Amino acid sequence: MDYLKILNKYKKLILIFTILVTFFSFLFAYLKPPVYNVSIAFTIGRTSQQETSDYQYDSYYAIRASELIGETIQSWFMTPSVVLEIYKEADIAPQIKDLNSFTGKFRTKKYSAQNIVLRFSERDYTTAERLSRAILKKIPEKAEKLNKNSKRETLFNIEGSLPVIVAYKSDIKIVTAVGFITGILLSLFIAYVIYYFKE
Repeated sequence: MDYLKILNKYKKLILIFTILVTFFSFLFAYLKPPVYNVSIAFTIGRTSQQETSDYQYDSYYAIRASELIGETIQSWFMTPSVVLEIYKEADIAPQIKDLNSFTGKFRTKKYSAQNIVLRFSERDYTTAERLSRAILKKIPEKAEKLNKNSKRETLFNIEGSLPVIVAYKSDIKIVTAVGFITGILLSLFIAYVIYYFKE
């Protein structure tokens, strides 16, 4: 197969197609609104010391208890009913398409026994801010009910950090460059397919 002959024969098609794909890639990146990424850290702190007839909580038991509470907090963000509570608190329609995407919106990572970081993304700042406020209210409330001793004393305090909300917008140069390369490859493929069927 004479590749140079094909390139020369379909150079206009290759050029036009590449320009179009590059232009639409640029347009997509330019017009696409920013996404707001949110990060909230939760710190699990010990507020009181529990005594029993067998032993007194020391550092080991405190850390272990913190881990269990942290795991519970993480599980809440994978529980549809809890996520729905957060949306109701924020007064935002949840728009549930399927349960996996609904609960998969929130991502958590435990960096230590007492430090959990929550991340999620929204398409507008107001929604991101309202959800953040709802989370900072609901999670400590639920945790407080969970970690009380027999005397109804709260053993651990769950404190949420100030939400960090950062706007992210696609890099126009990178998207345009990727569009340019994609346009060339696709146009070459189309040219070879046309040549093959004509032959």
